[in-house]
Amino acid sequence: YTLSLHDALPIWQAIDFMTEDGIKGVGFEKTEEYKWLKENAARFGFIESYPLNNEFDVMYEPWHWRHQDK
Repeated sequence: YTLSLHDALPIWQAIDFMTEDGIKGVGFEKTEEYKWLKENAARFGFIESYPLNNEFDVMYEPWHWRHQDK
């Protein structure tokens, strides 16, 4: 029996962001929107789900953010 990555990850309330110009995925980390998220998302209870070298060993996804329950 093997677990898929999906099965192994916790269930979160999460969102994938994109820019007003439609940039999503690769390159998102170079945008003003990403900069704003890094500076402000925590105020609204969000953290980056898969930052570089994350604990889940999932590829870097700067557009994917999750809500933390307090």
